[in-house]
Amino acid sequence: MKEILSSLIIILLFTGNAHSNSLPDSIFGIKINKDAARHIDLNKGKTSEDRPGIISYFEKDDLKIHGLVRNDDLKHYYIRTDDKNKIKIVTGYKIILKSVDFFSKKNRCLDAKNQYIKKLSNFYDVDSSNFKNNFYKKITKKNTVVFYDSSELYYKKGFFEKYALQILCTYINRGKSVNSALYISLADQDYLNSSMQLWTKIEKLDKEMILSNFEGF
Repeated sequence: MKEILSSLIIILLFTGNAHSNSLPDSIFGIKINKDAARHIDLNKGKTSEDRPGIISYFEKDDLKIHGLVRNDDLKHYYIRTDDKNKIKIVTGYKIILKSVDFFSKKNRCLDAKNQYIKKLSNFYDVDSSNFKNNFYKKITKKNTVVFYDSSELYYKKGFFEKYALQILCTYINRGKSVNSALYISLADQDYLNSSMQLWTKIEKLDKEMILSNFEGF
């Protein structure tokens, strides 16, 4: 009986978690679930109704993220913490503004997203097929439609630590231009799952949908 129980524990630990030892618990120099006080001024966080119990810190002139290791390809950074100041997500991102005519021919955000999936899969020694692709939408309070193309890699380290590496493109159709942004995040898995409940999952997302006018629907 003890041998069967031991075998079950081993199976549970390793099923779906191949290569987890090579996958990160930090990104851009910031470790998930650690105290944020060593990285930011806790008095400069922002809260929102959408994320109760979560505090956001966007790096800007009056707020610096100490210990941040920047990537030359990503200009902007933020972290979010829970109400105990534990870091729940670290994100680097860049904004891509293109005319509708340019976007209809070439989706630069999607190209960059696919390149990052390939590069990070090789870097962390994980099969790129372990990234699961999902599509979402959100209608903001100003009735702006935002589309999300998200690739998510879920994994565990040790018994209880669960992480998600996310590579994400967002799209907003502004009429004459398409505002897109590429986000690369490492998050506490439970936080990311709860955060994505703010979005509605959809089955597909293509250029035709992104370029369509959905105002009022």
